Amino acid sequence: MTLKGNSMLYLRDCLEALPSLHTLEIAPGDRNMTGLTRVTFKDPLSFPSIRKVTIPLTVHPILSRLPNLEELVCFSGPSGKSVKPLLGSLRGPYLRERNGEVEPVLKSFRVISPYPDSEIAAGM
Repeated sequence: MTLKGNSMLYLRDCLEALPSLHTLEIAPGDRNMTGLTRVTFKDPLSFPSIRKVTIPLTVHPILSRLPNLEELVCFSGPSGKSVKPLLGSLRGPYLRERNGEVEPVLKSFRVISPYPDSEIAAGM
């Protein structure tokens, strides 16, 4: 699914209408997707059934609405700069305390860069 403008609203409506959805894949699109995603998903929404996500880094704000996410694959742009906000959004919600110990909820996390000279491809 490639998203632009009002399509983010359609995505939100689809996610609300599919309470058993466990996998979400969004194709890379417009560079302005971060702002659109932040505005569209600002309500106290939660999609707990989603466990696996493949998204461009530009829609990382949606991650705050996926409390049970286990597998995350992100597509980066030409530089690794956009990884920093993503990592910040992963710190809090994806660590769970259990038996007095903190453990990660995410079981798999990958960033895929089509640009071999980027910081991401070099392993940052």
